[in-house]
Amino acid sequence: MKTTSIICLGFALFLSNCNVKKTSGLDSTGTVSFIFGRYHGFCMSDCTTLYKIDNQQLFADQVEKLQDPEQLSFSDKPMSNKDYSTAQALLAAFPKQLLDEKEETIGCPDCADQGGYYLEYSTGSAAHSWRLDTNTGALPEYLAAYAQLIEETLTKLEK
Repeated sequence: MKTTSIICLGFALFLSNCNVKKTSGLDSTGTVSFIFGRYHGFCMSDCTTLYKIDNQQLFADQVEKLQDPEQLSFSDKPMSNKDYSTAQALLAAFPKQLLDEKEETIGCPDCADQGGYYLEYSTGSAAHSWRLDTNTGALPEYLAAYAQLIEETLTKLEK
């Protein structure tokens, strides 16, 4: 009887570890909507440059200021495949550790009129957003390199 119980328990443990797919914040289909860009609170005209990756396409923002992230709007016309590939590299490098951050503001974005980075990572089951300092010295080490990659990506897309 003991042997049978041990075998059943071992088999149950084995089955519970089979086919476990860790999604790292993705929904079951792996679908992600990703918004990234830069904003400035104190400027006179177009103070925000945001891009959205959705349905394997890239869209430019249609807002001048980042006042209410719930009210963001983007062009209906997707950007080029080359621009999408540039932005996709940023999404591919997204630090999954950021999904565990408790704070939505990291560093002191735009406190010294230096602007900030805005990120929004959404899946079918969850949405997260952050405002990051552009001063990489004010960011955790794992985010500093990513902030530099955000800036490089924005520079490429703005050309």
